Amino acid sequence: MNFFSSDPFLHALAAARFSGRRCEPALVSVAGQVFRVLSVDGTPVTGAPFVDFLEPAAADPPTGVRPVAWIPVALRGTVTLAEWKGAGAPPECEPCPYLDWRGTPSWEEAAARLPQQTDTRRKGRKLEAEVGPIRYVADDPDPAAFQRCLQWKSRQYRATGVGDGFADRRNVELFERLRDTGLLTISSLYAGERLAAVHFGVLHEGRFASWIPAYDVELQKYSPGRLLQHAMMEDSFRRGDTEFDFLIGDEEYKYLYATHVRIAGPVGTPPLKVRARKAAKGVARAALQSTGLLDHAKQLKRWLRDRRQSG
Repeated sequence: MNFFSSDPFLHALAAARFSGRRCEPALVSVAGQVFRVLSVDGTPVTGAPFVDFLEPAAADPPTGVRPVAWIPVALRGTVTLAEWKGAGAPPECEPCPYLDWRGTPSWEEAAARLPQQTDTRRKGRKLEAEVGPIRYVADDPDPAAFQRCLQWKSRQYRATGVGDGFADRRNVELFERLRDTGLLTISSLYAGERLAAVHFGVLHEGRFASWIPAYDVELQKYSPGRLLQHAMMEDSFRRGDTEFDFLIGDEEYKYLYATHVRIAGPVGTPPLKVRARKAAKGVARAALQSTGLLDHAKQLKRWLRDRRQSG
C-alpha cells in the first residue's frame, strides 16, 4: 500500500473533511483485490481530493471484508519505462512514474544519470551570484515555507486553468494535519534569505513521494524547482529509500528521471452516473479528434505542465 492508505493519512482525512462523524479505517474488496480506505458512518470513501491512487492491500480478500462496486483510481500494473514508451496507457488509465534506486551502487553513479546536470549546475551558480547563497532544508519547520507552498501552488493552479484545490479550506486543513502529525515532509530551497522553491512530500515505507512542488515564479529563469528536486533526490538516495515516486501525472519532466511507471485507473464497475458522464466526454472527445483540436489541446496541456515544472 502507498501512504494514501496509511493510518496518519486516513486520520488526517477524517478530521479535515468529516469532522464529527464516525470515521475509521476499513478494508474493502473489488475485483478480487483488497484496499484500505476510510469508512465514514459505515460508508467506504474510495476517492477524495489529493488522493492520487490506491494500491491493493492484499491479492485475495479475506472473509468479512466489505465489497464495493469500484475504486475510481487504483493500481492496475507496473511496467518499465521502456515498456511504457512502447505501449502507453490503457484506456481510462494514467501513468505514475517513479525512479527505482535499487541496483544503483552510489550517488555518484545515480547523479551521472540525472538529466540537465550541466544546465542545473550553471543555473545554481547564477542563482547564488545574483540572489544569494543556496541553502537546502530537507524538512523545513518554518511555517512561512508551508504557507508559501500553498500560495504558490494555488496561483499555479489558477494560472494553468486547473481548479484550485486549496480554495477549499478542508484541503488546506488536510495538509496542516499531515504536517502536524509528521507525515508531511516540507523541503525548501533558499537563495540567501529568499525562499526560492518548496515542496510537500511523504516518506512512507522506504518510498519518497514527490507530491506538491511549488516555486517563486519571479526566479523561474534559475529553475529553482529543479534545483530543489535534485537536492531531494540526493537526500532520498543517501537515506536509503527504495524509490523516488512522482505519483500520478504525465508531465514530461517525470520521464526524464523515471525508471518505471505504475499504471493507475478504475477497478470494478463505476456507477451509472459516472458511466454516463464518461460517455458524454467520449462524444466530445471524438468531435475534437475529428477536427484535430484534441492533439492541439494535448500539446498545450503538456506545454503548460512542463513550463510550470521547469522552475
